[in-house]
Amino acid sequence: MALVKGSRDPAARDQDREPQMIDGAQIRQGRTLLRWTPKHLAKVAGVRAEAINRAECSSGELPLTVAKAAAIQRALEDHGVEFTNGTVRLKGQAST
Repeated sequence: MALVKGSRDPAARDQDREPQMIDGAQIRQGRTLLRWTPKHLAKVAGVRAEAINRAECSSGELPLTVAKAAAIQRALEDHGVEFTNGTVRLKGQAST
């Protein structure tokens, strides 16, 4: 099936979407679920502990580069934290 110029396969559009960036409270919640210290999360994410502390204390836009925020989110998700519709939980846990 040929696509009309300018149209996109819906599956391809979904792959192009940027992941939702999490906020400071969600970082703190995810870290707490894993029972990690800010220092440990920083080590796993490859960022400085000060970046974790700044992020967790912020409200609204994170005071981090997109790369650092993504690294923190990826570290949490790689260890079982799910960020879905504003909720934070470990994979396999029922929503409360």
